[in-house]
Amino acid sequence: MAQSVTGFGYAKALIFGEYAVMYGAPGLVMGLSATLHARLSMPPLHSMSPFETRLAKLLQSTRSIDCDIALQNDAFFDDTGHKLGIGSSAAASVAVLKAASLLDNRPFSIVEAIQFHRALQNGVGSGIDVIASALGGFVLARNCPDAPQITRIPSQNLPSIAIFASHHEAPTRDFVAAAHKAESTRPFKLCMEKMHELCEDLARSAVSGQKITFLEQIEALCALLNVFGNVINMPVVPAFFQELRTIADDCHVTIKPSGAGGGDIFLAMALDDANLEQFAQAIPAKFSRIPFSIADLRN
Repeated sequence: MAQSVTGFGYAKALIFGEYAVMYGAPGLVMGLSATLHARLSMPPLHSMSPFETRLAKLLQSTRSIDCDIALQNDAFFDDTGHKLGIGSSAAASVAVLKAASLLDNRPFSIVEAIQFHRALQNGVGSGIDVIASALGGFVLARNCPDAPQITRIPSQNLPSIAIFASHHEAPTRDFVAAAHKAESTRPFKLCMEKMHELCEDLARSAVSGQKITFLEQIEALCALLNVFGNVINMPVVPAFFQELRTIADDCHVTIKPSGAGGGDIFLAMALDDANLEQFAQAIPAKFSRIPFSIADLRN
């Protein structure tokens, strides 16, 4: 008899920790309410996309499950079909493993999900996005991908956050490859030490709820990401940020690119929701706000 089950994974947005989390620094990521669903069907009967085929082959090699995989992930694309950059591959990995656990009655672990996603990405990735896709909420994590240490951060500890799509091409793998190429150089090591230290400071501010200090540290991190872009010879903070910063300053908002891909999405943060609304109204129409709420499996 044919059998079909479905699992899901949350979208995510990284608040801080890109690059540095790969070298032991903490990172903060939020799981968003947008979900990607994966339907697993046994026995395999249907054709699959190349990405679904890769997922199916990986699932067979890791869990000995031979099945079709059909993904439904419309929320991860804008109206023009452009990928938004909110973690579709991590969400797909989590969704597939959640569904697989229903087939073989074997729950998956966070470490398994991280390893599954890294295999899918040819060994690239810190694992922190997978944690957010699996758990939701605001998650502070370090020592990914092998032994993640996870701390929940209450939403009231953080400033208000809005997410925007830049519709700017941001090839994450190219940025990560550039970072690896430069990692033996002294400028890279010095910059990473500073970034690591700043992420530790941000983590302490998030845990203790020091919102004003947190925003100041985010500003400092953006400046350091500019330096880091020069070190790896790829601009981590895109050129259009200069245009946005003037508007953000006028609205008392702090902005930051999100993730290791050079700005396919960016965050706006403020102490007051009204400032975020003012900023959203003031920026050029080419930047679109991504509506979201925070997902949390504890609710």
